[in-house]
Amino acid sequence: MSLAAIRQASDERFRHARSLLTVIREREVAEGRTPTDETKMLRGLHFVQVYAAVEFSVTAALQETLRQVATVQPPLATVKLEFHAVSSNHLFQSLSDGKGKRLKKRLELLRAQTSPDLCRINDSMFSDLLQNVTSEFLVDVCDCFCISLACLGEESNRRYIDEIVERRNAVAHGRESALDVGARQTSANLEQRLITSQLVIDEFVTALDLLLANRSFLRP
Repeated sequence: MSLAAIRQASDERFRHARSLLTVIREREVAEGRTPTDETKMLRGLHFVQVYAAVEFSVTAALQETLRQVATVQPPLATVKLEFHAVSSNHLFQSLSDGKGKRLKKRLELLRAQTSPDLCRINDSMFSDLLQNVTSEFLVDVCDCFCISLACLGEESNRRYIDEIVERRNAVAHGRESALDVGARQTSANLEQRLITSQLVIDEFVTALDLLLANRSFLRP
C-alpha cells in the first residue's frame, strides 16, 4: 500500500507552478523596477497555479488513501474512534435523512463502534469539501485519520496555505483582478509560498502513506 504514484503526480503539478515562477522572475529582471501589467498579472495567476497543485494533491491523496483502506475491509469495531468519522460516514448521513427514524439511526451509529460489520468506505466522501482546501480542512482530516498535526508544520505554514486559497479565490471568483493581486507581490514572495505549500503537501502525503503502511487507523 503506497501513495508513490500520487506523490509523483503532485510533484509534477508543483513543477508547473515552479516553471511559471521562473518566467515571472526572468521578466522582473528584464523590466527592472517598473514591472509591466503582464508581469503583475502573471504574479496574480501564480496563486491560481499553486492552489491548483495543492487541491489536486490533497484530493488525489485522500481518494487513493480511502480506496486502499477499503481494500483492507476492516470491521467497524476494529477502527479507532476518530476514524469512525470516515468509516461510519453513511451512518452520519442517514441521521439527516432518517426524519421519523432519528432515534433508530442514532442507535445504529453508536452500535457501529462495536459492530463486526465491514467498513463502507466512500472514496469521494470529501468531494464537497475539496473546493477550498484550507488549513482548517487539513487539520480536520488529520484528526479523522489519527494523524499528528506535526505533518502540517508551524502555524505560519498554515497561514500561507490560507493566503494561497484566499488570493486564488479572489482572482478566480472575480473579487480582484490578477493584476491587482500581482501588483502587491514579488517573485520572492511567491517563491516562499510555493516552497511552503509544497512542503506542507509533501508532509501530508507522507503522513497518509505511513497511515496505510502501519494501518494506524486500526485499534491497537
